Amino acid sequence: MQEKCVQANKFVEAELCKQRIEKFKAKEKDKTYEALLKLQQEEKDQLDIEKKEELDKFNEDWDKQYFELRDKFEATEIKMREEHLEQMNKTKERVEIEIANSVPKPSSEAINLNAILENLIKQKEFQQAHDIQIQLTNVVKADQERISKENEKKIITELEIMKEEFKAIENNFKLKMKLKFDEYKRNRALDYDNLVQKYKNRINEKENAHKIALAAFPKNYKNKTVNTTPLNKTGSKISNILKEEDS
Repeated sequence: MQEKCVQANKFVEAELCKQRIEKFKAKEKDKTYEALLKLQQEEKDQLDIEKKEELDKFNEDWDKQYFELRDKFEATEIKMREEHLEQMNKTKERVEIEIANSVPKPSSEAINLNAILENLIKQKEFQQAHDIQIQLTNVVKADQERISKENEKKIITELEIMKEEFKAIENNFKLKMKLKFDEYKRNRALDYDNLVQKYKNRINEKENAHKIALAAFPKNYKNKTVNTTPLNKTGSKISNILKEEDS
């Protein structure tokens, strides 16, 4: 069409055709540029969605591991304490039975007083025998109290030994638990850093690819306007026609 106008010496019409073609090409390039920007934004949004989904899955999986580890240690600790309490009760019961079945050995003072008492009875020294009997009764009572305290101390000592043994076991258990949780924290932090770095790399790669794609377009080409430099009356006519077409 433009060539025909030139051949027919219709230069106003030829200029109008040229500018229409340029304007059409500019609009098409604008559409291509906008489509590219839209596509790039969609790719960025998709990366954000994938990152969020993977982070959510990451937290879900690691939280699950944490609670499983915590529940395992809690169950083990409860079982360990129950077994310790059961052993304590059995030990106390065993010692009490041993004490009940044992025959307390009288003190040397009680043996001597008993011998004196028997001798006085044989000699029919009843008044002195009565006095010795009172002493013997007091000594026997004191012996019983002493033996009772010794037996009580024996039970306490046995239980204290068990408590100390359990304390050592418990400390080892807590140390093992701490080491496991420290390992869990390290592994979780390492996996998190790797995940974040993976998406940093993907984002950088995507941004670089976007920059390369955008670099193919001339700078500020969107601001480039169709040449509307006045061509005296002819130029004004062309400009007016183009404005009417835009409106």
